[in-house]
Parts: sequence; structure tokens; C-alpha cells
Amino acid sequence: MARGSTWVRSAGNARRTSLLGLILLAGAFAAMPAPAPAAELFKLDQRYGSIAFSVSNLGLFRSHGDFARFAGRLTIDPAHPAATRIDVTVASRSVNTPWPQETAMLRSADFFNVARYPDIRFASEQVLTAGPGRYVISGRLTLRGQTRPVTLRAHLVRAARDKATGREIDDFIVTGSLSRKAFGMTADPLFVSDRVMISIHARIILASPHDG
Repeated sequence: MARGSTWVRSAGNARRTSLLGLILLAGAFAAMPAPAPAAELFKLDQRYGSIAFSVSNLGLFRSHGDFARFAGRLTIDPAHPAATRIDVTVASRSVNTPWPQETAMLRSADFFNVARYPDIRFASEQVLTAGPGRYVISGRLTLRGQTRPVTLRAHLVRAARDKATGREIDDFIVTGSLSRKAFGMTADPLFVSDRVMISIHARIILASPHDG
């Protein structure tokens, strides 16, 4: 699991799989208040976030997993929130579950096929304000060589200022769902639900481009 992650995995079964607790950690970065008057570029630090997912098995219980490695770029224009741009790449091989057999299964050709498709990528197309501290992020997700539209919702849950550095620190929760069939991931349809739930925690440290 990603360092600094706050997600708790629950029990499942070796043969109980899940899909893409996909990306968009960067989705959480959308339209946050920024001190700079012009657009700025920031890099995503995976130490302060997590990308988790869950899927229903037989309609009775849920399997949980996450991705340990991801990287992203965020461009923020505080004067034009809709112009915010997010680009995130997730290492598919970093998918992880509490059970080694299930993890190996998710990495196989039946699911993420990590040998052939090592990267999962999300690129935003639009960021809309949905209320105070709430945003809707629309973009394109590429998984297993197929690109499909995805919509996520971001919620600012905490905003604070670091007294030592003066930087603003924002914590976001991002949620959404995906169809695994839309990306050609059709294994075990009688056992594993098609709908995959996404839960993402992102911490954004707003700093000057000249910092580090």
C-alpha cells in the first residue's frame, strides 16, 4: 500500500478479485484554492495519498485492494478552475491485496495483464465546481490498452496552513465507480461484480514552483 495511506483493507478470498482502484489520485487536486495568481505546475507526491478500490463478490461481501506506485502532474489556475489539468500514471504491477494469490491473479492476463500493459493513465478534460469544496472531474482513463471516459467527485475535507513553511495543505477525498467490462476485464462474471468502487485520498501541498 502507498506510504501515508489511511485506507484499511478488509477480508476477502484468494479467488475474490477486483478491478481498478484506479487513479485519479490527482483528481483530488482539482480547483483547489491557490496563492499564486497564474497557473502553476505541481508534482504528485505519493507519500501523502492512496488509491484504493473494492468490488462486490457474489453480492455478499467485498474485496479490497490498492496501488502502491503512482506519479502525477497537476496544473492549477486559481483564476480559472475549469482549466485545471491532471495527468496521472499508475504502475499496474503495484496492485496489492491482503492475499498473495489474489494479487497474483489481478496481475495476470485475465485482469490487469501487467506484463503487456504496465501503465494505467488518467488525463483530465474538465473540472467543474459542484459546491463549496466539491468538484466533478471528467477525463479519460486508459487501462489494458483501452481508453474510456471516467467521472470522479472530489471533496475538500481539510485545509490548513503549515506554520513552519507557510504552505497551504489540502486534503481531498475522491470517489467514483467504473465498469471493468468496459476495459475488457471480464473474468469471473458470476463471482465478481462488474462495478468497481474507487476511494482515493490525496494531500496537496501548495508550494512555489521554486521550492525543491
